[in-house]
This record gives sequence, C-alpha cells and structure tokens, in this order.
Amino acid sequence: GCGDIAQACAKLAKAFGMRTVGLRRNASKGAAGEIELVVGPYDGPILPAHKRALLEQSDIVVSTLPGTAETKHFMSTEEFAAMKQGSIFISLGRG
Repeated sequence: GCGDIAQACAKLAKAFGMRTVGLRRNASKGAAGEIELVVGPYDGPILPAHKRALLEQSDIVVSTLPGTAETKHFMSTEEFAAMKQGSIFISLGRG
C-alpha cells in the first residue's frame, strides 16, 4: 500500500538515505507522495511480475496493507523465497 502509514515509513526511510519504491493497485488514489511508484500507478490487480521484481531487488520490504479478505495471503511462500538474500520483511498490517 501507499497510504498514510506507508508515507510515514517512506519519510523516515528517506531521512536515512534510502530509496523508497512501491506498488499501487489503484491509479485513482492519486500521487504517492514520498514513495516512488516504479511500476504504477495503473488500473487493475498488482501483476505478479511487478511484485516479484521488487522483492528480488529490495533490501527491506515493508507491507502496510490492511487486514482484509482481499489482502490475506498477499505474500506466498514462493515470494518470500524469491526475496533478495539477507533482506528483511516487515509487516505493519492491521485489522
């Protein structure tokens, strides 16, 4: 997600010189502010190839998705395995 919580995380990350990128599934949500949308915004579902490319390249992955039926199981075992060696996954999901 690229909402308020993600924006706050991105602002903190940038203070440490980190580049922040994100996926957005809904182009109608507007600008992503602090987050560089390298594969969005676009309409429709997040494509597995976009998500996997970010997972393979990222040192830190922060998920800020709300806990809903739509976001349940957003990360699969295969996607965790595809993450860059030594990377960190942080879930700030709620709900």
